[in-house]
Amino acid sequence: MRSSRISLPALSLDPSPNHRGASLMMKRYLSSSLLTALLLCLMGSGLMATSAKAQESRPSGLYIRAKVGANSYAGDRDLNPGNNFDDFFGNGDLQGNEQQSGEDASQVNFPSLGFDIGYNAKFGFFNGGLSLNYTGGRYTGLISQNVYPGNTTDGFVPIDEDRSSDWRHSLALLGRLGFAGDAVVQPYLQLGAHTTAAYRLVSQSNTADDDVSDYEFTYGPAGGIGVDFALTPRIGLFLEANTFATFPDGNIDLADGASGDSEQDAGAFNTFTEWDVLGFYGGGLRYSFGSVFTPVEIVSLDCPAELEAGESGTFTATINEGEATTPISSDWEFGDGTTATGLVATKTYNSPGTYTVTFNTSNDGASASRNCTVEVVEPPQPAVVSSIDSSPNPSSVDESVSFTSNVRGDRPVDCEWDFGDGETSSNCNPTHTYDEAGSYNVTLTASNEFGSDTASLTQVVEEEAELADICTNVTEFNAAFFGRNSSTLSAEARDNLRDNLEILEQCPNLCVDVEGFASRAERNTDELSQDRADAVAEFYEDNGIDSSRIDAEGVGARGETTKKGGNAQFRRADSIPESCDPAGENSDDDPDVGSNPDFDEDDMMDDDSDM
Repeated sequence: MRSSRISLPALSLDPSPNHRGASLMMKRYLSSSLLTALLLCLMGSGLMATSAKAQESRPSGLYIRAKVGANSYAGDRDLNPGNNFDDFFGNGDLQGNEQQSGEDASQVNFPSLGFDIGYNAKFGFFNGGLSLNYTGGRYTGLISQNVYPGNTTDGFVPIDEDRSSDWRHSLALLGRLGFAGDAVVQPYLQLGAHTTAAYRLVSQSNTADDDVSDYEFTYGPAGGIGVDFALTPRIGLFLEANTFATFPDGNIDLADGASGDSEQDAGAFNTFTEWDVLGFYGGGLRYSFGSVFTPVEIVSLDCPAELEAGESGTFTATINEGEATTPISSDWEFGDGTTATGLVATKTYNSPGTYTVTFNTSNDGASASRNCTVEVVEPPQPAVVSSIDSSPNPSSVDESVSFTSNVRGDRPVDCEWDFGDGETSSNCNPTHTYDEAGSYNVTLTASNEFGSDTASLTQVVEEEAELADICTNVTEFNAAFFGRNSSTLSAEARDNLRDNLEILEQCPNLCVDVEGFASRAERNTDELSQDRADAVAEFYEDNGIDSSRIDAEGVGARGETTKKGGNAQFRRADSIPESCDPAGENSDDDPDVGSNPDFDEDDMMDDDSDM
């Protein structure tokens, strides 16, 4: 009970200065607190842009903090009630009729000690949690009583210093909110509630036999600001300023106006306000016990620079796997709509092109990506023999045989023919003549730098057949005659040409020149003569004679007729036998047989006009 700790003498005070002093004390204390808050906020806001480390600066989990600093007291026993800021730190003279020596006294006391036990959690840009905060220190201003200007009497309660203590112990439960949680420098706010134990403040009027309580307790809100400097993910330094408002008023400084015998006595000691304020200004060391979060990082990316379409490639990523916090997820995007998971992946591209491959990895909100480029090209084409052929087959002894091939693959391609008779050729489309009859296995081997292929055929060589006498003696073929201005073969003309056809079928050594003619009395003689020659050539081809043995030409209204045909002798097409060249084809050098180029058509004009 406070009545057992103090007895009050009668006082004669000027209430006007008294109330003015209370107002000035409040202004001074608030000014100093606001100044401290402003300085810390400026420091924190200027450093919030500090870039984050590779590891997080403050892990989630339990932490402890030890701190040391100065404390302050603002209340009814404040030694410096004036609004002079220097007095707050003891630079001004004490005012009072008990101390007139000019001694300086400060309301800021050093040291004040404390520690915290708390839990830190991350949530995006912020982090924070709860902490149990202890602060203890000496408040020297509690031992003396304020004296205000104009007060000339002993207007204070003398304190028995031997039996009193100016120590105060505060225990606070504070919620903490930090900004820029992964920054090296982090400002924070604290807000909560406290209880403060006030230990033995005893009046000189109390005797040794009085029952004086050892402790009185106060309660109230608590708040503060600070800035934390992360030295490592576990260790950091901090600076902070905290304020504790205390209720009931008198339990801290034994002065609240409730202990006097009159309202005047009570008012003498209620010089501040209805509560007292304790402050702490200091710093200390933080140690965190939580698991340190390490974001995943990509150390290297190994990708094939070039692949062939259809070829499988291996993609490998290296991360800080032994350091990064687990679990870690990783995936690949191959640029063609396909994906894979894990640090190592294989991929086969089916189409040529340029692809951008992206590797992504993440853990607990941290992520990293890196790209590489892969050029996919057409695969090399080895030599492949699609087909080979020979003509003629069968062939005759000493007859020239043409060999042809179709080879696919990247160029250049080398060809090697083996004709089966001991002879070879490096020409891809050679010719060859066999000296003896027989059946020969002909092989072609085609190769390039990417591979080779082989194909074969059987070439049959026969003894040359005996030719009929007519094949070497024939000198003239039947002519085909046409109607006026016509190139259509009549039945009679077809019968004449069939005789020629039998000889050509029997004699492969013979070729035929077809010459078409027209009468000068007919229209478009050049064109008509060519149509007549083509009609005869087409008849031979339709009946199995190779076109290479036939040469058809229209000669217009020139040339001399044969004795055949009567008056229609100028409207005809002659088939002239001739020897084929060694390849069995008709050539310009072969001699004509049976033609008479000196015949004059003018002599027959009258006969033609009669038809």
